[in-house]
Amino acid sequence: MAGDLFHSLMLNAVDEIIRRDPQYLSKQPVRIGRAAPDGPPRTFAGSQALVERCVEFLRRADIPLDDTAVEADDAWKLLMASATDAEAAERGAVSLAPSVSPKKPIEHVLRDDYEERKLKSGARYFVRRRGRQPLVVINASGVPAALWIQLLADETDHFRILLCESRASDLFAGGLHTDTTAEMDAADAALAVQQEGFDKVDVLAWCNGHLPAIELTEKTAVDSVVLLAPSFFTCDEKFATVYGRKILGMLDVVRREPAMTSALCKFTLAQVNASVEDPGKSGLPVWSLPDRSRVFEIASPMSTTPSLMRYASRLASDASYPLRQKLAKLTNRLMVITGNDDHIASDVAATELLTAARVKNTRIRMAAAGHYIQDLQYRYLRTLLESFLVDRSEPRPLARIAVTSAT
Repeated sequence: MAGDLFHSLMLNAVDEIIRRDPQYLSKQPVRIGRAAPDGPPRTFAGSQALVERCVEFLRRADIPLDDTAVEADDAWKLLMASATDAEAAERGAVSLAPSVSPKKPIEHVLRDDYEERKLKSGARYFVRRRGRQPLVVINASGVPAALWIQLLADETDHFRILLCESRASDLFAGGLHTDTTAEMDAADAALAVQQEGFDKVDVLAWCNGHLPAIELTEKTAVDSVVLLAPSFFTCDEKFATVYGRKILGMLDVVRREPAMTSALCKFTLAQVNASVEDPGKSGLPVWSLPDRSRVFEIASPMSTTPSLMRYASRLASDASYPLRQKLAKLTNRLMVITGNDDHIASDVAATELLTAARVKNTRIRMAAAGHYIQDLQYRYLRTLLESFLVDRSEPRPLARIAVTSAT
């Protein structure tokens, strides 16, 4: 039913907030905002009816509201943008389906729906038993693949997913147990593609997985490349966010003064513990945060002294990669997706680099999204992948999605 679709998509929007900070919506009421102190409620996109519908949803969900504030807050802006997209989906104007959290852990998803294979090098990969369109998924160095579980467990048959495990890490546990480079990861992915007999593939890469993805285009037949929150700053510090510069600075200390690694590791874990206990102590806007339950997974590369040292080594290797030159030569269809609130990979810097490289691309910027779009905003990622990879068309702009093209 149409009403059910709107309701489910709005629950996804609320879920984005409470997964980051379970207490956020109870700490302060959502401020709807008014055009003037004594004026009517502020409209959104010219639809008073949609405002009232969103207010009714929030009241039914027992979410506190403040309809006397002059200015609307960021939570209201997110909810109204989500309501606009949900109503468009309800009308059939856009393809946007609710995200559904898988009922089983990633180990069971890969066991039940994928074949596990190995290369002669010993590298492991998983290939989906069904699906029409080969899609190579490249994860960030040392981060468990659980952040991809919604894509990996998706019931649609669009993609025959090939998930590569770096020789440096473990897809389930995360962390780094040996040294690898982007070139090595790309070579393993190319061998997996060859071993599966795929004539041509699409590639989806997250964070510093963008480097093996770009490198893979030179090793096998790749049609389209999707870079999700690419950490371009690992190759050029000028593109780093404040948080990114802190990470690079810490890793530089690890390389120059290895004796400091254990202390830095303990400091990192103490910060992680504090942010889990109270996300407000992270010092970041809620829109930048990951799912609170995944914080330790995301910190896996820096969770032990040996892993932190290898993470420093990997990012040093990434820094030597000729990213600009490779981007400038890229002829594959390219879509780059970033979140407006990404505290790790700056969406502004991504646009700047892509413009400087003069590479043809479809540029996606997602509102109220951080570095973890595949986890927290999967419903939007899915519609973007369907448009760009399956339909081979430019995605439509939505209230939360800005689309630009560079030719």
